[in-house]
Amino acid sequence: MVEGQRTSGIPGDKLTEQALLAPAFPADAAWFSMILWLPAWSSTLPSPRLSGVGRNNLVRLAQTSGQAMVRGRLARVVVAYLFSRLFGVGALIRFTKFIDVTDQPSTTYFSHFFTIDAMHKCLTRRLRGAQALVCFPPSMQSGGLLHELADGANQAFRTIVPYPRDRIPYHWNVAWIPIACYFPFFFLAYLARRPDTYLIRLLLLPSVISLILVAAYRFTFTQPELNVYNWGAALLAAVAIAKSLEYALNPEGMLKVGEIRPGVTKGKAKHVPNGSAIPNGYYSHSDEVEERHNYWLYDAFELAHTLRGLQWKFGQGMHIPPFERPLERKAFLRATFISFVKNFLLLDLLESLVKLFPGVGSPTGGSIWYSDLKPPLRFAVATIIHLLTGGAILSGFGMVYDLITLIAVAFCGSSPRSWPPVMDNPWIAESMHEFWAKRWHQLLRQTFLVFGGYPGKWIAGPMGMVFGTFLASGLFHECAMYNMGRGYDHSATLFFGAQGPVLVLERLWRKVTGKRVGGWPGRLWVYFIMFIAAQPMVNAWHRRGLGGGMVIPPFISPMRIFIVPNIQRFVNSLH
Repeated sequence: MVEGQRTSGIPGDKLTEQALLAPAFPADAAWFSMILWLPAWSSTLPSPRLSGVGRNNLVRLAQTSGQAMVRGRLARVVVAYLFSRLFGVGALIRFTKFIDVTDQPSTTYFSHFFTIDAMHKCLTRRLRGAQALVCFPPSMQSGGLLHELADGANQAFRTIVPYPRDRIPYHWNVAWIPIACYFPFFFLAYLARRPDTYLIRLLLLPSVISLILVAAYRFTFTQPELNVYNWGAALLAAVAIAKSLEYALNPEGMLKVGEIRPGVTKGKAKHVPNGSAIPNGYYSHSDEVEERHNYWLYDAFELAHTLRGLQWKFGQGMHIPPFERPLERKAFLRATFISFVKNFLLLDLLESLVKLFPGVGSPTGGSIWYSDLKPPLRFAVATIIHLLTGGAILSGFGMVYDLITLIAVAFCGSSPRSWPPVMDNPWIAESMHEFWAKRWHQLLRQTFLVFGGYPGKWIAGPMGMVFGTFLASGLFHECAMYNMGRGYDHSATLFFGAQGPVLVLERLWRKVTGKRVGGWPGRLWVYFIMFIAAQPMVNAWHRRGLGGGMVIPPFISPMRIFIVPNIQRFVNSLH
């Protein structure tokens, strides 16, 4: 095939451009079908500047791609075209010479899209050696392009994450939609446990993430006291997105300890300790490969719900608190139920006390620092609210974890060994390293590693991994609270982001003194950071209505049914 020559001219108000094309190579059927589908999908994207002519030409290009185009080059043209459609740029990117089945070139004219002046400003760029024309209307030249891109990106973002005023209130007739949006996520978890599914997992990932965001941000609880559940929905969405990224981007899928591929173990199963207490998987001790029955539904359900990764490769090395309950099933259930009742009553008490503080206890929110109080008393009251909030978070974690444990062990046949304690007594931590690595819950460890730890390690090694993990933690909490419709306050981002430098200081202390941070000075150090330095973060939460949210419904709250009314009657009787 003879390469076409590039010529340029302006006959009247028409501009003719011919691009160099490579020799023809046949494309496989799957790729050919995908190219035919993409223009049809792109027609649903908003673009007021591009008429159907450009789309028709792209379809024509796709139809002749089997004889005329190199696969990679055509892909880049299609991606560029879809980009212009998605962001409303109004740019027409396409080859202006096509080779049909008879190898006869055809010339296209597209000056009717632009004025003469605009055509003189067309930008010519190379796509892997082939010439493509990138032509922008006058409104996009100079600074207008960035404005168009920003506006289009904002429209695309607001399609999935609308403004709070544009969200759909939860109602019984729409409640099924957010639930249905998570079905592709569970399907992705299933695929992560099946061999040879890497490509389909990658292709499914954008849809899964989009639907998760739709489930969290397109629907809203409109009752003020339920606004806190909008925060919870966004937190759940962030965890699911991190899991989806991990499921899709691991070529081998998600493996359990001792597996060589999903569902296939090497050697016999052998329990080994994980962390300090419990069995966490299978280690090989034989060269024989044994394939076990793959319980696909249980595997997918377990993978989608596990956070600490017990018996999974991604959970290796994670600290697991020692068991404090008997492992015999009936005794374990009895002890777990007692723990659930204790945590429920404690959370009810702490939540009721927080709601007694003016402003802080209302759904509209208020500052923990009361400006009408003098500084010493103001600080004391803020510290009390801060401690009550921290205690409520701890008891809330324990209550929810106990409830899920009861359901899993009593009704789903799960083993008590699969449910170690969620916390390891954080009150006795003697360094921030001990606090974050062992004492505090590890439920979101993998989430923060996916969002920040692994990218940080790729950029700056182990130190980048530490800083990236805590930065991801701060953004995780703050971006989720945006779903409450109260704006941003990056106090949480600053607090969690500062934990990286704090751990670096502890490491420097050890290098200089030869001793770890510990003892009563270390405990005071932990208390200072968690009870004093963390107050701006908790204040930012309460100013946006966290304390006024309904955690325990009043009709099942012993405090608000019996105790609080009697206290109020007693106080009123004194006047």
